[in-house]
Amino acid sequence: SAADMKLAVVTFSPQVGYVSEVMKMHFPRFADTIVIRGRDGSWKYQGAGSHSGKQGHMASAVEELGARYADVDITKKTTLLIDDDAQNCRIALLDGVRAVWLNPMKPDRLFKNVMSLS
Repeated sequence: SAADMKLAVVTFSPQVGYVSEVMKMHFPRFADTIVIRGRDGSWKYQGAGSHSGKQGHMASAVEELGARYADVDITKKTTLLIDDDAQNCRIALLDGVRAVWLNPMKPDRLFKNVMSLS
């Protein structure tokens, strides 16, 4: 269910504070549960997984979510990357992570694309 969904934002932007503020404005009830990984130097992923594209960002976010919610099994098959950069999607798919390209010119197709995964 949606209540069981865990959310992370991964970005190459170093402006994590701004991302956090946007999350608080749009999702005030659960913004504090969203893990954010950007290029701000506040985290490091040193695991054995892929560091290509946003994979390291995602792996670090999964580590934090796993520490917060020990009863939740987060795997590549239960993870979904939604990205406006097709290259990041390709890298994720090659690593076994589900991914959907958010076409910036047609954002209204996102929901349909996500639903087609099931």
